[in-house]
Amino acid sequence: MLKSNLIDELQICIHPVIEGKGLLLFDQIKDRILLKLSKTKPLNSGAVVFYYEPIRA
Repeated sequence: MLKSNLIDELQICIHPVIEGKGLLLFDQIKDRILLKLSKTKPLNSGAVVFYYEPIRA
């Protein structure tokens, strides 16, 4: 979907926990996709949501 320019925004939430294992979210993407940070939103839990827009080539 990213490679086909079907995504306008990615929201990535980072929680202050280190697991050491887990689901690979982007394991199917082989090429570099450049993103521009558009905003951030800190949450009361300590997590932070990062909003990114793909940079169109």
